[in-house]
Amino acid sequence: MNIPFCNIYPLTIIKDRYNGIYSGGGYLAFNIEHTEIPNDVSSNDSVCSDFWDIEQRGLLTLQIGKGRTPNDAVDDLFLKLQK
Repeated sequence: MNIPFCNIYPLTIIKDRYNGIYSGGGYLAFNIEHTEIPNDVSSNDSVCSDFWDIEQRGLLTLQIGKGRTPNDAVDDLFLKLQK
């Protein structure tokens, strides 16, 4: 799909600390400033695992795009924001 990055603002893309083991994506895209990303996203194993368990259950208000590449993560975020 390759959504132009300018279609989402603000946009922050990071490489996942654990390479997708907990999050499910090697790259993560957020529709927030980088300073607003929850620390739990890349904290120690147990905190990070708990955060992504909560996200998987749909209990976060924050939408997070995930993908193998930065572009994949942005595409995923775009689709989530359209819902």
